[in-house]
Amino acid sequence: MTSKAKKFLSVLSAVLIAFFLLLAIVCLAVALPYKLKGEDAEIFGRQIRIVLTGSMEPTIRTDSLVCVDAAPESGEERDEFMQSLQVGDIITFYDWSETSRSDVVVTHRIVSIEETETGLRFICHGDAVADPNETQTISESDVIGIVEWSNYPLGKIISFLRTTAGIVLVLIVPAAVILVYEIFFILQTIKARKEEKKREEAAALEQEIERLRRELEELKTEVSEDD
Repeated sequence: MTSKAKKFLSVLSAVLIAFFLLLAIVCLAVALPYKLKGEDAEIFGRQIRIVLTGSMEPTIRTDSLVCVDAAPESGEERDEFMQSLQVGDIITFYDWSETSRSDVVVTHRIVSIEETETGLRFICHGDAVADPNETQTISESDVIGIVEWSNYPLGKIISFLRTTAGIVLVLIVPAAVILVYEIFFILQTIKARKEEKKREEAAALEQEIERLRRELEELKTEVSEDD
């Protein structure tokens, strides 16, 4: 292998290792908080959630990842946030319609907004729900935030990475790549050292042969002079 080829292979290996390490870090940065904190995990100041039903298809497919700009907790900022919501916006909210638990979260589109003495009420409807009258009325207090964007492939990846197998895979693959590279590098180093040693031994042998040749020539010269 030429020196240029070795240099190219070394650079390529380093780039691949850096890529896999960066990929692992990014995946873990996204997956671990979601795994540990659950549905309200935050990444870079935004909530990330996985849509579990098809009520918003085809706009938002099942298992899509949605990025939610969370509403402020209270005060004027929350009031301003609620006032900024418009018909057509897709919001995420706590659903109390069929359970007394507050951890049931739904993502639907606003189809109308009503003003009441206690604040705004948002009438929401799933894009995939056939009956237009099948809506949900949401109070301001139940609004979590507005959906900024969604991504189906990323959601599938995150869903997998949330599992133990996914997290282990993200750790094992880069580690395996680095291990293979290190083994290859060590073998190449050993091979290069053996070749260098052979060259040094060959050079030393040539020097010794040359020395003996010179001595032989000198000896012949002395014998000729004596004659």
